[in-house]
Amino acid sequence: FLHRGPPAHSPTSAASLPPIDLPLHAPPHAPKPTANALPESEDKSSPPLLDLAANHLVPDGPWARIAPRVALVVKTGREVAAMRLGMMRRSWLQEAAIPNLLVVGDTQMPELGVVGMKEYERVMFAAAANQSGIDDATGIPPHVLEGGWKGDKDKNLPAFHLAAQRFPAADFYLMVDDDTYVFLDNLGSYLAALPPSSSPLFGGRNFLVNNCGRYAKSGYTNGKANPLFAHGGSGILLNAAAMARLAPAVPDCLRSDIHECWAGDAQVALCLLDVGVGVNHEARDFLGDPPSVTMRQKFYRKKWASGRERPVTMHKIGEG
Repeated sequence: FLHRGPPAHSPTSAASLPPIDLPLHAPPHAPKPTANALPESEDKSSPPLLDLAANHLVPDGPWARIAPRVALVVKTGREVAAMRLGMMRRSWLQEAAIPNLLVVGDTQMPELGVVGMKEYERVMFAAAANQSGIDDATGIPPHVLEGGWKGDKDKNLPAFHLAAQRFPAADFYLMVDDDTYVFLDNLGSYLAALPPSSSPLFGGRNFLVNNCGRYAKSGYTNGKANPLFAHGGSGILLNAAAMARLAPAVPDCLRSDIHECWAGDAQVALCLLDVGVGVNHEARDFLGDPPSVTMRQKFYRKKWASGRERPVTMHKIGEG
């Protein structure tokens, strides 16, 4: 079963891990910051997104004011990293504007500034106090990061673990995919408006876990709704209190049957459930559709034109 209750052992905390010599940010040739613009591949028949979203980065604006307190994690894969990261680095993903940036993939790609989760997990599991269940000489359970789409599911949890180590002072952690567009000033305004809280905050655009372990494909099991998870393509948001619960639990969660869940974003939710944190935040402006779809929906056009709300993320950039 996927929901196991609290781990029987106390895993190693993220702060106790030894340093790992892996790249943190974009490569040195990344472009200098410019006003954000949609990737050239975006559907030009859509209404101009910048007119509705006020997406230009403003000096000393909402993002600049909160950026030092936010850790942003971008998840990619070897097969698509060069194309997708290149597209995003020509638009919103600019290192100089994001002081706490971590780009992760299945394996290390230093030429693209990508930290390999396979390499990182060797350190993470070796440092963990509880060694039960490890039968791989490298210290990594054999089921983790098997490569390709099948292994994509095992990137989210170790990436959050590394983010906690690298950016322990962050107030917020946001993970997105490599085809997610983030409106940084809108994100800054969104996070600044959240009430201060010492309680865990976890969420995004939320859906029912499905087809994972004992959780049925329909979203309902034995007449009850399955747990919620935050959709990774739209963005997974945690505050510091939620990360303090999640990071120490990651090694045990990856050794457990949670790894059997086909989706990495659902794994994050199930691991947090193990430490008593369920989805408790709905981010309505974290969007799973591309602009070419979303911008044609009257609901969003009217809402954004009013200025009351702004899009924070859009997924599947480059798709029609």
